[in-house]
Amino acid sequence: MIRHAAGIFILVAILAFAGCMAVSQTGNFSADVQMIDTMEIPDDTAAPGTPTPTVQPSAAPTYTPAFTAEPTDEPTSAPTAEPTAETTPMATPEPTKSPEPTKTPTPTPKYEVTDLEKKAAYLNAGSANFRKGPGLDYKIIDELKENAVFTVVGKSGDWLKVKYDGTYGFILAEFVEYGAPPTPTPKPTAKPTATPKPTKTPSPTVEPTKQPENTGGSESNSGVSSNDYFSSGGGFSADELLLVAQVVQEESKGSGVEARAAVANVIYNRIASSRFPDSISGVIFQKNQFTVARDEDKLRAVVPVSKTIEAVNQIFVNGDRFMPEDVLYFRSSKKGTSWDKRVYYATFGGNSFFY
Repeated sequence: MIRHAAGIFILVAILAFAGCMAVSQTGNFSADVQMIDTMEIPDDTAAPGTPTPTVQPSAAPTYTPAFTAEPTDEPTSAPTAEPTAETTPMATPEPTKSPEPTKTPTPTPKYEVTDLEKKAAYLNAGSANFRKGPGLDYKIIDELKENAVFTVVGKSGDWLKVKYDGTYGFILAEFVEYGAPPTPTPKPTAKPTATPKPTKTPSPTVEPTKQPENTGGSESNSGVSSNDYFSSGGGFSADELLLVAQVVQEESKGSGVEARAAVANVIYNRIASSRFPDSISGVIFQKNQFTVARDEDKLRAVVPVSKTIEAVNQIFVNGDRFMPEDVLYFRSSKKGTSWDKRVYYATFGGNSFFY
């Protein structure tokens, strides 16, 4: 028992001694660590033999208080701007306008009208101008068409004063027919067809075999036979072509073939127009259209010359027409190229032609 207790005592003493040694070693280790912290570590990048600089701690900055100036109660006086004198602009006087001269009105020509007994009448021409006064210088009120109905109330020279559609005006007396207009005859729908143009060859000249031309200058005779001058062609009979040639002969005396063909072309255009009859005799004998047709017996006695025959064949048989289809009028070129509302087209020979 005593031996056992002694053993325990020895063991405790050994353990206590070992603990003291451990504490001693720990104190030395802490001192070593503290010494390492205060040591200067050499720079590996420095050249060999170069002393390593010692880092000196920088002195802490000294704080110097700043003094701020306190504002004073007295305000600083600002400079006062002196007033500038303003300049008043002077008004510029406007120029005085000169009075415009007074226009003198153009005096209206005076005319006298003789009152007539009121009668119903109508226009017997294709068309005529309805004017404000009895003359070509007066303004056109309207263009009346064929068979327009009105009332004749007076006369002034060659003009008749009429009332048309509630308006008074003037129309040339030669275009007025008293009474009621004739009942129009229905026109056939078929129009004269133009013959296709053949290859141009000189038109055969047919000279009269029975009656030679009058060498004394007259171009008329009696007992004319159509078969002596024409054959049927272009949809027209020899008699119809002769009638055209007789009108062309009288309307273009002394002219060349082209001027005669121009007159024939107007006759053809009228036949094809809805504004005129659709036959040769209807166009030629329409009232107040061709002066030469007023005396039918005299007209049918006219003997056409070779230039006229060639011109009629050119237009009606060969179909070699050169005038626009709406050229429907002509008159003597001595009267000029202005004709109411009609538009001038050209002059051939002694005639001027109009749309």
